[in-house]
Amino acid sequence: MLNKINLIKSFFHGATIQHPNMYEVLHMNILVPPIKTQEYIVSVLDKFSTLATSIKDGLPKEIVLITKQYEYYREQLLDFKK
Repeated sequence: MLNKINLIKSFFHGATIQHPNMYEVLHMNILVPPIKTQEYIVSVLDKFSTLATSIKDGLPKEIVLITKQYEYYREQLLDFKK
């Protein structure tokens, strides 16, 4: 699709307000990758989505745990009563 940018830009006409020539837009050939390639892309995006969700959910929990750990060791180091 990136190689079609100039072609798509050529569809727009008008001096003040640019508008596309819909006939040309509707009759433009759009290449669709084979189904195997599409399935591969979907699997990669699914893995990325799972990872992003995992990070989004897990990171706040990790921050809470690290904060508690920091507080514990700070108290251990600064508690001179022992």
